[in-house]
Amino acid sequence: MKNLIRKNVQALKPYICARQTASEGVLLDANENPRGKYNRYPDPYATEVRKAYGVPIPNVFVGNGSDEAIDLLFRVFCEPGEDEVITLDPTYGMYKVSADINNVACKSVLLGEDFQIDVEKTLAAVSPNTKLIFACSPNNPTGNLLKEKDILELCERFEGIVVLDEAYIEFADSDSMALKTGNLVALRTLSKAWGAAGLRVGFAIATEWIIEAMNKIKPPYNVNQLSQDAAKEILSGEMQIKAILDEKKRVIARLKEFGLKVFPSDANFILFKIPGASQVQKALQENGVVIRDRSGMPMLADCLRVSIGTQSQNDRFLEELEKLIKKVAFIDRDGVILFENQIDFQVDSLEKYQILPGVNEGLKKLKEAGYMLVMVSNQDGRGTDSFSEEDFLLVQNRMIEDLGIEFDEIFVCPHFAEENCDCRKPKTGMAEEFLKKTPINYDKSFVIGDRESDMEFAQNIGVRGVKAETNDIFPNPSARKRSGPRAIL
Repeated sequence: MKNLIRKNVQALKPYICARQTASEGVLLDANENPRGKYNRYPDPYATEVRKAYGVPIPNVFVGNGSDEAIDLLFRVFCEPGEDEVITLDPTYGMYKVSADINNVACKSVLLGEDFQIDVEKTLAAVSPNTKLIFACSPNNPTGNLLKEKDILELCERFEGIVVLDEAYIEFADSDSMALKTGNLVALRTLSKAWGAAGLRVGFAIATEWIIEAMNKIKPPYNVNQLSQDAAKEILSGEMQIKAILDEKKRVIARLKEFGLKVFPSDANFILFKIPGASQVQKALQENGVVIRDRSGMPMLADCLRVSIGTQSQNDRFLEELEKLIKKVAFIDRDGVILFENQIDFQVDSLEKYQILPGVNEGLKKLKEAGYMLVMVSNQDGRGTDSFSEEDFLLVQNRMIEDLGIEFDEIFVCPHFAEENCDCRKPKTGMAEEFLKKTPINYDKSFVIGDRESDMEFAQNIGVRGVKAETNDIFPNPSARKRSGPRAIL
């Protein structure tokens, strides 16, 4: 497999720096200032750091963050303008950026719906010019571990190098895959579990000939002395991750209480889905809480990623997020707000108009409790000869005036049942755009209606249904049990 190395790299005579030949004695060989606390160039191979990392020295490369290792792998294996790499998306964006910088084509192969590797699809994308496949486990930004058997199968069947980014592996209940097979390069870092992102110290762990090639082309003194000293000190201690893992469980539980979809996480961050994600991220940042918007990535529409901080930081995030998530009361009109005669089931004139008992008080209480009021009503034939728009508005406007309470949104389906439209309850089409754009607290929101179609509408949205008796007193949602299981969008 050594033939995978670019021919010019194989033939390269590397630069020999001063500290490769001597690090002790009267050092007058490198034009250094003889005075100063950091006057001497550092060990070009960070030998003491390699020893402290606990991996056989010939199998570990120390770099200026794992980003340097990523870049060097391109320069070792990929001919600019000829070769290509594969990324398994959605994933860490620097693989694609490094490919672009090095003028190497980058093919994107999507992960499966469970964010696991589709081995056959990945291998089908391989061409004779594919030199590297990048995978990340736990994956950033999805947070899940990739299946070891899939990675090993890629290594076995791919005649190139599989690069496995294990930046978050210490947070997972799994061992590293480093050195499990000869064509696997594992990337590691001090930036995450070791709490040393400011040092910029990363590692590549691989078979000796790959490490030798990386050391051959790296800058002479790529890791500075301050970082080497601090790295040795940090590695002599223990990782502080238990508190992070405990906090992660708590934050996940709280997000689920909001009714949000939370993806499984084996890392120190959480990916969650929320309508209007970009607007939520911007609003959080305006209020001093900064998280990442991942909604523009493949498969991650309306997804945000939050890192696990201290308890107080997480509390602040949850507090500000809860302010942005809307509690919504979806309310049917006829039979719940207005009296609905049981002959033609139409409130199409002021003669039939009557507000039901408890409506004013009930709506006011919902408003005072911070609920958005959203009317959702099927009005058969609205706008037709049998039920003119003028007759509908006459009743509707009188109701709004008498209630003295503004609905935040009003959605009306004008179609007959036999038209089989997408907006008639129990379908959700009438509120589709609202649901897409509005961050809803699904756990605290509900639908109030007097028909089974209203309860099905609630289930289709993903909130609880509060069943009212037709033409009865306006119900108290807090006193009603959930109708049916709650689906999460």
